[in-house]
Amino acid sequence: MSFNTWILNQKRLEILRETFPKIRRVAVLGNASSSSNLNQWEQLKTLGGGLGLDLLPTMVSDFGESAAFEMIVGNGAEALTVLPDATFDTARERIVALAATHNLITMYEVEASGLMSYGPNPDRISYRAAAFVNNILKGAQPADLPVEQPTALELLINLKVAKALSISMPDAMLGRADEVIE
Repeated sequence: MSFNTWILNQKRLEILRETFPKIRRVAVLGNASSSSNLNQWEQLKTLGGGLGLDLLPTMVSDFGESAAFEMIVGNGAEALTVLPDATFDTARERIVALAATHNLITMYEVEASGLMSYGPNPDRISYRAAAFVNNILKGAQPADLPVEQPTALELLINLKVAKALSISMPDAMLGRADEVIE
């Protein structure tokens, strides 16, 4: 796991804690078949106590939405954070819908239809990827191109979801958001 992934996961939990200081139990949804997700969980589980959170691992090998959410709700989770993984990217609309059905406060890597997200802007990443492809098509060798990491991170808050969950978002957090969906 890269240093940046650790920092981003930590920051997502800190934002959750700051926004909703009364929550205690946060489910961490990850892919049990992903060494990256398993490493991220190992790093995160030490962080929960320092933030006053009880982190509940929900590491699934095969994302059966119903089974995963039965575990999350059955463990008494009040909030959910989803570790970055392609398995969940393909099911993100379903995850968002199930989280809303179970009234879970949610934090995602990047998700406009969820309650909150914190991470790099996918449009900027796509733009940079297109620049790389352009350089390769012009004859550059891929091995000669520099590795780039996102430099800008964005906090997105979806007030439509907050209203549906009957959640009041603190003004201070709304002021910090890079984008607020109304």
